[in-house]
Amino acid sequence: MKTSTRAALSLVLTASAFGCRGTAPIDSGLKDQSGTADTGTDGAGGVISILVIPPGGPLDWTTPTTLTKSSVASKLKGELAKQLGRVKLPHPIGHLHVKMSCDGVEIPLTGQTGGGSEYATLLDGVGASFHTFPGDLDVTAAVQPDVDARLKSGKIAGMNFKITGKMCKHLKGYIDEYVKRGAHKYYGGQFRPRRWEGAGCSAFGVSFIEVGGFMRRSLYTKTFARSLFIGLGRVTDFIGSGQFTYGSNLNAYDENGALVQWPKGVNVKVLNEPIKPGSPWLKAWTDDKDASANVAPSEQPNQIPWTIYDPELMFNWIQGVHAAGGGEVFGRNWTTSTQGAARFIETDATDAVPQPWEDAQDDLNLD
Repeated sequence: MKTSTRAALSLVLTASAFGCRGTAPIDSGLKDQSGTADTGTDGAGGVISILVIPPGGPLDWTTPTTLTKSSVASKLKGELAKQLGRVKLPHPIGHLHVKMSCDGVEIPLTGQTGGGSEYATLLDGVGASFHTFPGDLDVTAAVQPDVDARLKSGKIAGMNFKITGKMCKHLKGYIDEYVKRGAHKYYGGQFRPRRWEGAGCSAFGVSFIEVGGFMRRSLYTKTFARSLFIGLGRVTDFIGSGQFTYGSNLNAYDENGALVQWPKGVNVKVLNEPIKPGSPWLKAWTDDKDASANVAPSEQPNQIPWTIYDPELMFNWIQGVHAAGGGEVFGRNWTTSTQGAARFIETDATDAVPQPWEDAQDDLNLD
């Protein structure tokens, strides 16, 4: 098996990553600000953009195995698009960027990135999704060429929110606080950025929609996110300690729509045995044969609940709203535009009410 393919197999199951990989930290002159909206003069407003990069090809989330296979295919398609000049960075499972431009207050093009040790997780099965990888924020100069190429080819889409000067300061304060607390140094799918745990790139991007109060989470989460239950028999930490750090995104919704949470603050204890790619264990996310890992059943659940925002779902939603000519969706009235071949939807969010930087609500289906 070629090295690039082995890496892809591991990257696939690091599904929270959505292809966010390694650039140096952004230098933005970060300063501490309060956790509420600025109460002084509004100043000039501006626009914040959430840029959504889809995977190179469609991903099949039916089972861990189908996700692996479709992601390998996506990686190959992404590499071909790179060779053809349509993209500069393949992003086999997608990515999110954030950019804000206001009068005197800016967030340069960035996003949560991370990774660098995927080979070590090759035999961890779905456990690759719950490792804590080294994290950082994308550097504008490193990712701008990819965005420029994607704007020309249409392999990116965006949401633009018109905002007030007060909101500009509030959102800039949020990212400053995120970095001040060191949350950007931790990259993992179980982490929630508004609890300063760290984040995957999708959760980081969506957090600006939350903090800005631009749309109601109870409306968009079911469209933007995937909710899974993962049996512990499919999760290992082969060369590690046999534990994964707790994160606030370890929750999901049962068949009745009720929230199911991993015990708060409790690390996930897992097996130390290797799971080879293609193992029968990876033919389902969970089943009635799931057994506890290296602990008694009374110590922790046998299934890991997990909810993650998915760039592919977000990209497809933007495409759909654009194709419909905009209109009222998720409580906002959208207009449409294009940048090169890329589709954008835009809305006036100057009426949005800023939300606290920190979020105490566990249920991602509630505002």
